Amino acid sequence: MRLNNFINIKFLLLIIGFTTQVAKGQKSNSKILDFETFALWVLEHHPLSFGANLQMGLGDAEVQSARGNFDPNIYSTIYDKYFDNRTYFQQRSSGLKIPTWYGIEAQVNYQQNSGLNLNPEEITPNSGLIMAGISIPLGKNLFLDKRRAELQKAKLFKESTIAERKNMLNNLLLSAGQSYWDWFSSYHALAIHSEAWEAAKIRKAAVLQSVNFGDRPAIDTVEASIQVQNRSIRYLNAQLEYKNNSQLLSIYLWKDGATPMKLTDSIKPIDLNTIDTFNQNYIFQKNVDSLLKNHPILTQSRLNIKQNLVNQRLAAEQLKPDLRLKYNALIQPLGGNTLNSFNNQNYIWGLDFGLPIFLRKERGKLTQSKIEVKQAQYDLLKKEAMINYKISASLNEWKNSQDLLGIYSKTVNDYSTLLKGERKRFDGGESSLFMVNSRELGYINSQIQYTKMVAKTHQFKLRTIHALGILYKMNNP
Repeated sequence: MRLNNFINIKFLLLIIGFTTQVAKGQKSNSKILDFETFALWVLEHHPLSFGANLQMGLGDAEVQSARGNFDPNIYSTIYDKYFDNRTYFQQRSSGLKIPTWYGIEAQVNYQQNSGLNLNPEEITPNSGLIMAGISIPLGKNLFLDKRRAELQKAKLFKESTIAERKNMLNNLLLSAGQSYWDWFSSYHALAIHSEAWEAAKIRKAAVLQSVNFGDRPAIDTVEASIQVQNRSIRYLNAQLEYKNNSQLLSIYLWKDGATPMKLTDSIKPIDLNTIDTFNQNYIFQKNVDSLLKNHPILTQSRLNIKQNLVNQRLAAEQLKPDLRLKYNALIQPLGGNTLNSFNNQNYIWGLDFGLPIFLRKERGKLTQSKIEVKQAQYDLLKKEAMINYKISASLNEWKNSQDLLGIYSKTVNDYSTLLKGERKRFDGGESSLFMVNSRELGYINSQIQYTKMVAKTHQFKLRTIHALGILYKMNNP
């Protein structure tokens, strides 16, 4: 699903400000930036996303370059010799060579030579001479030559660039997603600390009033002041963490891959109470094998093996003798119809043969290519083992975080119950301010831990999908 099918761009531009236009102290309604919207924006506008898309252009260029080895070639030469006021010879030659897929070369050549000192075998009729023929490899390069090998490898490289693009987007979304959930966690932690600080200030004012009326001992004002100070420290630290995480999140927000953007103060993450913990990791466990077949990292390794196998086949081809048959029909252009002058008795043919005696260079190249294939196969096995481990570990972490999330949720409720009970006792004169503050601290800490665990659960989900190599598919099928 593309971004313009999911969210109105104008809406995002309203809630996200340009770096040079950040409004301080802006009084506007808060806008919610959910993870799906954020991820889609990153995929559409981040420079790395643009760079990933360029990978496919590299693949197309590589294939185009390799196909150029099969382009027809036009040539023409002029070779004259003049000495001592005498024309020794004049040679004119023009032609066209056409390489073909099976190593056969077709060519057409026109020669017109003249002169007193011309080599007899170079003599042509006054109207010139046309040669049309082919050159056929019968030994080396019959089944595979450098031209064909380069094109095959270029096509494999093109497939590899597609896998590389997927891998780059996979990594981009993982780092961006982790930053989003850190931002989410620090925002809600800041809200909790802010509420706790305000509550401590209100209680301090109430305690001071009670002391003035003689209902509370003066020492309670010290306890209340300490709580205000402690909570102000925790609030300021939480505020710093939130600001830093907001800055970190902003590095993933760009416009068209060129203009950096920044979150305004009016942008908020999704509400903690509406969060989904995605308790569905069993779906991925059942499809691990099928997902690994298309994993971008493993796909690149398999394509690398295929490229090395092409090199191995080409090296094996060089062990054969170089045997090439050449045949050219000779035609003297006469009148307007050249074909009328064709005579199958006029031709040039030849046979070229060559073979290094020891073949040390060729045998060494073949051994080297075989080793490279083995190394690529071992590299694939290593990567498969590492990716399987990452998948298992991330699934375990995700499952464990979901179990912990249930415990933390119950802990928050239990601390809330204890706090309510302690406040009733305090109002009835059966408890101390110290105990109320202690219960409040437990409740605050449990809320913070629950918020962090919610964020970690989503981060573990992202790691699982990233390890499977399909994170880029979740928002960009």
